[in-house]
Amino acid sequence: MRLVPNILPDLPLGIESETTFIAIIALLLPALWAIFLLLAGNVFDRAAVGTFFMAVGLLLGWFTAAAISLWLALLLAFVIFAAGLALYFYSPRIALAIAMFWPLPTIYFAHLYFTGSFSGNPWVGLGLLVAGLACGILLARASVAIIASALGALIFGVLWPDQLQFIGSIAIFITGAIWQMLVQPRLSFFKKWPVASLAVSPEDRKTKYWGGLRIAAALLLASLISVAFLAPQPLPSSPVHENRLQALRQNGGLDRPALIFSSANVFYLTDRALPVAILAEKQSWWNRLRLIVAGKSSAAAIHRLRAHKDEDELEKLRRAAAITSRAFEHIAPLIKPGRNENEIAQEILNMFRENGATGLAFPLIVGSGANATRPHYSANNAVMNKGLVVIDIGCSVENYASDMTRTFAVNGRFSAAERELMNIVIAAGDSARAHLKPGATMRDLHERAARVIAAAGFGPYFTHMLGHHVGLEVHDPQINTLAAGMVITIEPGIYIPAGAAVDSVYWNLGVRIEDTYIVTENGFEQITHFPHIWPARGDSLPARFDP
Repeated sequence: MRLVPNILPDLPLGIESETTFIAIIALLLPALWAIFLLLAGNVFDRAAVGTFFMAVGLLLGWFTAAAISLWLALLLAFVIFAAGLALYFYSPRIALAIAMFWPLPTIYFAHLYFTGSFSGNPWVGLGLLVAGLACGILLARASVAIIASALGALIFGVLWPDQLQFIGSIAIFITGAIWQMLVQPRLSFFKKWPVASLAVSPEDRKTKYWGGLRIAAALLLASLISVAFLAPQPLPSSPVHENRLQALRQNGGLDRPALIFSSANVFYLTDRALPVAILAEKQSWWNRLRLIVAGKSSAAAIHRLRAHKDEDELEKLRRAAAITSRAFEHIAPLIKPGRNENEIAQEILNMFRENGATGLAFPLIVGSGANATRPHYSANNAVMNKGLVVIDIGCSVENYASDMTRTFAVNGRFSAAERELMNIVIAAGDSARAHLKPGATMRDLHERAARVIAAAGFGPYFTHMLGHHVGLEVHDPQINTLAAGMVITIEPGIYIPAGAAVDSVYWNLGVRIEDTYIVTENGFEQITHFPHIWPARGDSLPARFDP
């Protein structure tokens, strides 16, 4: 077998965030806390369990209350933390059972995600969830070590997802768990630190509990004040961005200072890719103080604006789509048995660079044979021998993404089973596209395509939604009801692994066909172009395919 080393593209992946002081702090402090959890989370068990409940509280607070008030979001986080810590003091095994519900299922589903598969067994996930609950009740001390190690690995995985991916994160988790359960207890330094809360005396509970609440409240308040005084206050850099900020103002997004945690959102409004920023009517210290007292998140309002693309955005999206279409024209004749997936990926990257792409919208997907049945496969390091190859690629132009997929026969000719699946997927896309217009919903389009695939007998093997919005992110914020100016994909697919409950002639076949569309007043404009079925080798193809 001839293998090609993995490609390290020089094109940036997604939006490259600016490096600011607060961004460095936002990386450094969580990383230090993750190291602490990995090294000593089982010793400082209240810190480990408290981190879990605080994380749950912050997530719920941000997504349910931050649009109303940052204070309300922090209050909700504090209440959930307080309830979780109280439960841990008075019924530690119940608290541990709750905190143990997520590590094992998360590992399973993360493995599926990072290997590119959407075909997980929900019963396996449920079994792992029950096993975690049982472990929390029956093996309290081991559960603390698992929770602390899982949290530490999760923090590192969130901070550096592209660098660590699944293998790196799971290695961190396993190392931390082995250290805390098997190595650390044997070291004399740690023996003087008892696992406190599992045997805390009744008279100490109140004191320790209120001490934990004071620490949590102080950390939340200090975090808000620090962000308010350290986060940049960018201003729009052009009339285009000023118009977007004005639209946000008219929609009530700037009635109070807003805290934004999204490089894409800040870039959309100001042309600066800041991961953390304060948006207000003007730059001033008064607005920083107002953020502390009356700040909010305007993420939802910004997402609604981002869904409707202006002409400046549409022009960049068309350019990115044209470059991606041109890459398919180049690589289609190169697909043949004996070539490595990575060779095709390298040719795609070369075409992106030569034609003016400024980045990658997402990691390239070149999946052949059994890899074609894994929708987000991205290892791209297998030799193509037979069957089908699914190629899902997209470049970006000035941070605006493209997304396009085609499926090819490796040997140049489709078998009867392969052609049947191709025809079903094309028909599914046609059914959805026939109803693509303002007022249609993403859900309705999905159901129309799914009915076509189900009627052909392959319903269980269409394992993802039909499409998504495209813009600054390849998966832009989702809006269900479509309107003119929105940009979406339509990408039906069928993925049949070996052993599936269908005729074996379909095993290890994966098919996906995807194009990107601008919703217009009268219907749609397709902006990616290449034949859905590539002709058999030797057939002619025009140099370019136009709408």
